[in-house]
Amino acid sequence: MVFTSSSFLFLFLPAFILAQCYLPYKNLSFVVFSTFFYFVGEGWFTSIAVFSILINFVFGLAIDSSQNLNLRRIWLAAAVVSNLAVLVIFKYAGFISVTLFDPSPGSWAQSIHLPLGISFITFHAISYIIDIYRANARAERSLLKDPLIFRQCIHLRDVAVLLNRGSYVEQYD
Repeated sequence: MVFTSSSFLFLFLPAFILAQCYLPYKNLSFVVFSTFFYFVGEGWFTSIAVFSILINFVFGLAIDSSQNLNLRRIWLAAAVVSNLAVLVIFKYAGFISVTLFDPSPGSWAQSIHLPLGISFITFHAISYIIDIYRANARAERSLLKDPLIFRQCIHLRDVAVLLNRGSYVEQYD
């Protein structure tokens, strides 16, 4: 869906604005509309973004709740490796296979789709995990307040106060 398309301007945008004005759960409607918008452009690759959010939510909770430094390091390493694995698979698998193995034209390795924003999603997730590991921020306990959903180029400590106030979008009222 393009921002200048009639379906965006006359269907999606008015529905989103009405939802933000009249629904009691603004963060939930924000997440639903954002996910739908991403799905229209990327289809099933939306599941990769959702997977990233869920796995980093779990890793964040595990790191935050662990008191053992070695266990925290293991969780951190697992989180970083998991995030980078997704990036390597979708962004670099084709390049690596062509460079190292010279596959036949039209093979699966040459036709891997690059999901929109995969690098941004990955590095933002890693910064979230590192903030928690360094104790610069606490892991969010609610997925609807999870900053990974909102995908801004910021640190958790900078937005946690806004998220805990009730609604992230209230900042712009």
